Amino acid sequence: MRLFPAALALVIATRFAGAAQPVNANPRPSQADVAARQAARAALRAASVEAKVEYLLDRAELTDVVTAYAYSVDTRDWALHASIFTPDYEINNNGAFRKQTVAQRCEMLVKFFAGHEATQHLIVPLTFAITGDTAYLTASMHARHFHSNGDPEKNTLLFGQYEFWCQRTAEGWKIARMSMVNRTRFITAPGLAKAAP
Repeated sequence: MRLFPAALALVIATRFAGAAQPVNANPRPSQADVAARQAARAALRAASVEAKVEYLLDRAELTDVVTAYAYSVDTRDWALHASIFTPDYEINNNGAFRKQTVAQRCEMLVKFFAGHEATQHLIVPLTFAITGDTAYLTASMHARHFHSNGDPEKNTLLFGQYEFWCQRTAEGWKIARMSMVNRTRFITAPGLAKAAP
């Protein structure tokens, strides 16, 4: 078991292992506790070189997982997409978390993106909280969808944030739970704007 800043352990244990709780229609990721963050940073600075290297490697791999999420969607690489999730991960659906298999997820995404001529997803990690074999991340999300049938309401810009709860596995870090938060959607097609009164 790796040792990481103990100040973050309670946050991770509560958010990752706790029972799935209903969330608001437009929830916001947990705000960082400044004192806990400062204590975690102090603990990391005082840690061994090995612990510091492991922490940086974990951050790098978690960043790779998050960016692979966006890249795999835009390239329609469903094998890559499936590889970054635990087999039965949880997703926030209409205000509550529910289990979904990776196969179900990929099948749904294949159908959803079949009519899109192009998409662009940019996801940038913002915060990391790593404790042992679990991690909680928040990430900024920017997504553009262009629909091939010309429906202006399906040409959209989305932005907001993701919450990712990740688990260390024998194959590396994987997403075990996720939620989209602070989501805002704009219709970007000029045709719809002209049609508005």
